[in-house]
Amino acid sequence: MIEKPWYQKRQFDPGFPFDMWQTSMTRGFSLHWHELVEIVYVLSGEMHISLEGQDCIVHAGDIAVINSGLVHGYSSTGRESGNSIFIIQFGLELFDQAHIDLRNRVFQQLILGKLSFSHNSEGDEIHRRIEESIFSMNREYCERQEGYHLAIKARLYDLALILLRSVPARQVSESELIRRNLRNQVLNKIFSYIHGNFGHEISLDEAAAAVHLSKFYFSRFFRSQTGQTFHVYLNRVRISHAEALLADTGLPITEVAYQSGFGSIKTFNRQFRTVTGTSPSRYRAGER
Repeated sequence: MIEKPWYQKRQFDPGFPFDMWQTSMTRGFSLHWHELVEIVYVLSGEMHISLEGQDCIVHAGDIAVINSGLVHGYSSTGRESGNSIFIIQFGLELFDQAHIDLRNRVFQQLILGKLSFSHNSEGDEIHRRIEESIFSMNREYCERQEGYHLAIKARLYDLALILLRSVPARQVSESELIRRNLRNQVLNKIFSYIHGNFGHEISLDEAAAAVHLSKFYFSRFFRSQTGQTFHVYLNRVRISHAEALLADTGLPITEVAYQSGFGSIKTFNRQFRTVTGTSPSRYRAGER
């Protein structure tokens, strides 16, 4: 499969909302949510995943299943430069009436881990079947022989059935779905404000006022829903932007720092190392 930048925005066929690609995760991607279901399969190396306020590190063989509407983000662990992952995204409308069965579930395991999930013969078999479905979809999507849409859809149905019958989950009520949608609308406003203004100084008071919340409620709400403080999230957005500038432009590091919203090179260097595990100059040289 041809590798694509994993952070590249996808263009979906309206009649077949599915995409799958292999990539290397070298840049962070800040917290976000979408209506698509997203599955991440780690082929090699490791990466950091945040999902609904929970954080963990995934390794080769681990599978993350991120249901529709859940807040998630990715970042480097700063401990290993090489990794390779499959990312699969698809719309629940592919399942016709059965999409409600999937939409209304929150899986109890954040990660279907190669080790933690496969601690017994039953878990190992479930993990193997999920892996088979993922690799089968990859072959079909690469080769695109006649009927590949049907083949991929069949594998998605296989995968959905495994998840519904074999992976512990709790049902989500309609009222909880409504609250989640309202939560996501507020988070969208916050995320949009931060992404539109990270290049200059943003205070907690200004961010709260921009979305018409009190400072106290904003701070508590943001941390409870994302697992991060406002300032941690803001710095990660800034560092993600800096990573792109370092990798894709020849701007001096000082200019990268200022364009990313940092008022001093000292602060930038400290925050960059905290998030990525390396210095800006080493990152630019490919040591990441």
